[in-house]
Amino acid sequence: MESAPEANRPDNTLSVEDSITDENMVFDYYEAAVATVGGNDSEEYVLYKYDDDQLILASYSKQEDSEETMYYRLVPVSVLDDCMKQVKNYKMRKWKNVSGLTGRIYVVKFMDKGEMIRVSSDYMPDNGIKAFDSIRGVLVAAWSKAGK
Repeated sequence: MESAPEANRPDNTLSVEDSITDENMVFDYYEAAVATVGGNDSEEYVLYKYDDDQLILASYSKQEDSEETMYYRLVPVSVLDDCMKQVKNYKMRKWKNVSGLTGRIYVVKFMDKGEMIRVSSDYMPDNGIKAFDSIRGVLVAAWSKAGK
């Protein structure tokens, strides 16, 4: 994984980077092209616990034939609440045995009652893509706001 020097990093870089672990992950949004000619790109936004007021929002991206890059910024804990509002609004916890999407995969992982839940575009209702788009919108807006 490559980390770009121009990424927005707080002064206490080591403690932030130490918090980017699977154990500290609280929300994950992932999308990737699958089974397409000329592309296996992916994009991922992951929220990690940091402190009582902030989360780490890490942005991972990979283009075909290149190294994965990772950048991160600190964001308010309310970003997790905003993501979970979308999960609840679209009833993503209950998606099962419905039609999926081909050519691109979307995955969201989140904690619910102490259990890590994984929801993907393999099993989504007709309005499912709107759910993924709305979550991505929350994360992209938080990313942009944290960079100012």
